[in-house]
Amino acid sequence: MSFNNSKSYLEYTNLENIVKSNVSLYIENELKHFSNIEENIYLIQKNELIQEILSNLENWMKDEIPERYKQFVLKTITEEKWSNIVEAFKQKLIFGTSGIRGKLIVSLDQNECDDDLKSLNNFGFESEILRGTNSVNEIIIMKNISGLINYMKKKNFSKIVIGYDSRVCSRLFSRLIVNMFLQNNFLFICLMKIILCLNYLLQ
Repeated sequence: MSFNNSKSYLEYTNLENIVKSNVSLYIENELKHFSNIEENIYLIQKNELIQEILSNLENWMKDEIPERYKQFVLKTITEEKWSNIVEAFKQKLIFGTSGIRGKLIVSLDQNECDDDLKSLNNFGFESEILRGTNSVNEIIIMKNISGLINYMKKKNFSKIVIGYDSRVCSRLFSRLIVNMFLQNNFLFICLMKIILCLNYLLQ
């Protein structure tokens, strides 16, 4: 389901041409640093990357997620922080053999990155930082865990061990995941202390 008529999405459609123009310009400037790329390859890579960013961005704005997350995107666009938009949406994080790997903060500016990281650490999911398809955040976690739950149900799995480590928001993410499995009637062991060797519990 998508919210094509949501206030945030309608606001985004009014800015869409501006976003496309500035994202394209930013990508062109970044790719110029790679002077050894042949022109035809350069054009293909540029167009594919721009299309990926714009597609991920539009889907995020149309998706059935809380409006506040879309407002963070609109705020970033209004502030013309195109590097943040590119970093947030240049790809989709996927669930791989080692779980979901990525960064929490998309800003390339050191000071802004530090401020956002402090905000995330202090306020957790209530922090007003930009999220996107290319960052580890509660929206991406919930989408991937929903897929994992569906897979486990099909395989008739009914138990799971959930832990966390010392990284920022790790405990918050573990609680979020616990709640999702609880809502789907799974039995679980939730580790109350930081543990780095979860595999020992699975033997």
